[in-house]
Amino acid sequence: MSTMPRRQKKNRDLPDNLYPNGKYFKYIHPVTKRAISVPRPRAEAIRLAQETNRELLQRTEYGLLGHPGDFDALLDGFIHDYLPTREYRPSTLAEIHYKLNGYRGKFPPIQYITVKSLKDALSQHPNHAYIKHRNLWIDIFRYAISEGLVQFNCAEATLRKRPPPRARERLTESAYEAIYAQADPWFRNVMTLARITLQRPGDLVRLKYADIRDGYLYIQQSKSAGLPTANLKIRIWPELHKTIQATRTPPLSPYVLHRHSKRRTSDRQRINNSVTREFLSKTFARYRTAAGIEAAPGREPPTFYELVSLGARWYEANGYPKSFIQALKGHTDEKTTDIYLDDEQTKWTEIAL
Repeated sequence: MSTMPRRQKKNRDLPDNLYPNGKYFKYIHPVTKRAISVPRPRAEAIRLAQETNRELLQRTEYGLLGHPGDFDALLDGFIHDYLPTREYRPSTLAEIHYKLNGYRGKFPPIQYITVKSLKDALSQHPNHAYIKHRNLWIDIFRYAISEGLVQFNCAEATLRKRPPPRARERLTESAYEAIYAQADPWFRNVMTLARITLQRPGDLVRLKYADIRDGYLYIQQSKSAGLPTANLKIRIWPELHKTIQATRTPPLSPYVLHRHSKRRTSDRQRINNSVTREFLSKTFARYRTAAGIEAAPGREPPTFYELVSLGARWYEANGYPKSFIQALKGHTDEKTTDIYLDDEQTKWTEIAL
């Protein structure tokens, strides 16, 4: 994974992995990259290095490091024992399995994976992929620690990178109206519900009419699950009531957001006429394109999630307290709410005599 020191011409007779070290020599392990001092005359150092190389090759693919497949067996346990403890969406789980399959047959037993060798492997990926692979390796090492195979999480010791800030256009009122005009009636209800409840797409698609009881809308936010702010009991005010009533149209469905389509392959969606968060995002993008909403050069156009930011900014502009907005969003930190309230417009300092 890492590059060995370059040979000088006078040392080209040295066997693989043996290098000068002052008066004597050092043997650099081909996988762990650990340097072992060899304080012996040249001829004897060459003999020892040749014997070690020969034994490494004779034993297994990874020599004295273990048996081929040891790391793959660890991945099997990781998939069987560790992944079920995490509440991943099917699409995320599929992505993880794809990455894990790419690791198979390429690494020695985890006891011999070092920070340096792992760093070299991660550095082959661009920034965004680097972050995802590193997070997955952190979980793999956590599982290995729980199995008593290692005591140190090498992945956590690698450089932590942050994704570049997203240069995405905010959704303006005029853009909202243009997209709304292009949308079908059912999706207009979706847009309105997202804007006034400030809920994430994943939580919106899970809303059922059974969640409306005694004049309240009950929402359990999935992303904030476990936090005291995750369970919302929202008093249904007139505008929210009107929007919910507008969704009560055929086809019948237990879900507030629903739509019939003959193209569906999912039995659950076919029976309940439910929609997915991915479908909401794609539909919004289609209407956005139809409305002619484009982004400035170097920026991304507004996404479905910008409906939430637009709604939060509308509440703020109309005098609603920030605590109300923060409660609807389920944020424990006011600074997080401020991100949604920032319209990213140029701020002007007024000066007058």
